[in-house]
Amino acid sequence: MLVDELLAVAQQSSYTPDGTEPTVLMGDDQQPEEFISALVSYFSEDDGRASVRLEVPGRGSAYLQRAHVYTFVLPAEKGFGSSDAWFTPGISDYRFVTVRCPADGAEFLVTNL
Repeated sequence: MLVDELLAVAQQSSYTPDGTEPTVLMGDDQQPEEFISALVSYFSEDDGRASVRLEVPGRGSAYLQRAHVYTFVLPAEKGFGSSDAWFTPGISDYRFVTVRCPADGAEFLVTNL
């Protein structure tokens, strides 16, 4: 079960809390997928949020780091035009340029304005 996996991953970590972590209580009737989604939303709102203390009644507690939560999320690839944009008045003059990472050779398509 996903909850047991979350606790196991977190309990194996050598993380030392600093005392500012909020405690998150997972109810017995809560779906694990919804819980992970809520945690992802919580961490996505602020880059400074590093961990939470997960409390599962009858199963124990552990400190979940951001990385622990993201291991349960599948990556999604988005293409050009799948994000929000803001267009300024006037004529757009987009120029697409391919740039290459010197370390691993990965290519990225970027635009110049």
